[in-house]
Amino acid sequence: MKTRLFCLMFFLIILSCKNDQEESVSNAQPNGKDVELPPLEEEYDLAEYKWGFMNKHGRLIVQNIFDEAGDFNEGKAPVRIKGKWGVIDNTGNFILPPIYKHINGFREGRARVQDFKYKYGFIDAAGKPVIPLDFDEAGDFHEGLAWVRTKTGFGFIDSEGARVVEPAFENARDFKDGFAIVEKDRQHGILRRNGSFLVDPKYEKIHDISEGTFRFKANKKYGYLDNKGGEMIKPGFKAAFDFNNGLAPAKKDHLFGLIDKKGRFQVQPAFEILEYAGNGLWRFFENGKFGLIDQNGNRIVEPVYGIIYDFSDGLAAFEQNGLWGFIDPECNVKSSARFPLVWKFQNDYARVIYRFSVTFIDKNGFGIFHDSMTLLDARDFSEGLVKVRLY
Repeated sequence: MKTRLFCLMFFLIILSCKNDQEESVSNAQPNGKDVELPPLEEEYDLAEYKWGFMNKHGRLIVQNIFDEAGDFNEGKAPVRIKGKWGVIDNTGNFILPPIYKHINGFREGRARVQDFKYKYGFIDAAGKPVIPLDFDEAGDFHEGLAWVRTKTGFGFIDSEGARVVEPAFENARDFKDGFAIVEKDRQHGILRRNGSFLVDPKYEKIHDISEGTFRFKANKKYGYLDNKGGEMIKPGFKAAFDFNNGLAPAKKDHLFGLIDKKGRFQVQPAFEILEYAGNGLWRFFENGKFGLIDQNGNRIVEPVYGIIYDFSDGLAAFEQNGLWGFIDPECNVKSSARFPLVWKFQNDYARVIYRFSVTFIDKNGFGIFHDSMTLLDARDFSEGLVKVRLY
């Protein structure tokens, strides 16, 4: 029995990792007129067991005919048949037939596509090209802008393809709260939406804005910038994390505590590991186990778990004695540690291994279609549907 369970878990983990990798956008490849493209059958595998989509009752809404598929977003999902990607609606009808090398999920009414010359562009909600495939690399749209890469570097375009920030950077990240982190001459700065600098590229590293602050690194020490670009906390910590609920884990000497936005410790350094877990709680590590503290340093959960993941959809997964369960923000056990493997809650359901199969539980720990023994693999729910692979 144990051997069978171990083999199943190993197989599912490998499948999950493989498919997660398959769903990511391919790295930019050499391109040009003289590029010899490999045959389609070498680019993609033909899946022996096909993907489709089920609802929460275990009913197959979109037939399992796809070699690969992405999640539904904005009512549409990218799918692959043989070596080409297209787009379907939530009834399984094609909005766009399979014609591209790759398609990412929709975001802000646009989907990133890649052709067989390894160039990127964007299509609209009807599947029509709206931004030409002129880019060596591209990101999804965030706050109306997407980063793109050309031979001159990284820049930003709007949803119609107009260049808002000319490609001139060595790297760039998505816009968040009106700002984007960019890299030039191996230094990081902060860009406004109009292309002007809030902070010139001069730091070793800058992280995305969180609660109006940017965590940065200078001379191998961490500090914080405010949303006007000023150094609100000078770099003096060996390690630090983002602010949440007005506090941030920071490391003094060899231990972490919680600082406020003036850099003062509100919870004194006493922890080997201290990370925000969501819902106003921080995960700490002690004597080989994890527990939870609140913003005052009070121990809400003693260190008795092998791991506690972040709260998602109001619940957090925990591991104890090799099995997994879930707790709520008050740290009540909502589902006892009885599953060999779990994933986070998303859209009110969590994916788990149960009775040698992948299935889903609700927030009370009840299975929603665990008798579906034809289920070989699955992903998380998105817009009421879950991607499944069937025997």
